[in-house]
Amino acid sequence: MKLIVKKELSGFIPMSESYEDFNSIKQNEILSCEIKRPRNIQFHRKYFALLNIAYENRQILDNMTFDQFRKEIIKRSGFYDEYRDFLGMMIYDAKSISFAKMKADEFEELYSRSIDVILKYILVGMKDEELRKSVNLIIGF
Repeated sequence: MKLIVKKELSGFIPMSESYEDFNSIKQNEILSCEIKRPRNIQFHRKYFALLNIAYENRQILDNMTFDQFRKEIIKRSGFYDEYRDFLGMMIYDAKSISFAKMKADEFEELYSRSIDVILKYILVGMKDEELRKSVNLIIGF
């Protein structure tokens, strides 16, 4: 059973659809739980708006797909796994940004570092505040 709860002064309060499951738990019953803070889907959309602005306005003539571009930004932001292939060459793989793989605080750090990378390599001359405003306009913040 998966429960979604909110912590209040009186304890954990069930949220919406998990209410029936929550009430099925008997008094003094011992449970094993894993606590996760869900990532904000709006912030996920905000990140993709940032990437789209950079991708559409890049000055470099290349044949990179959006997915390749996204992975390059993630790697240049310092979020990668590294290993040696069987020839001994170092390989850098962009970390997954899926909700299951990256926690909210790590995702926020990726967002901040991605802005730095985009301003340094792609939108040179644009100010941080200007880029953030452009992203917010796209997503309606």
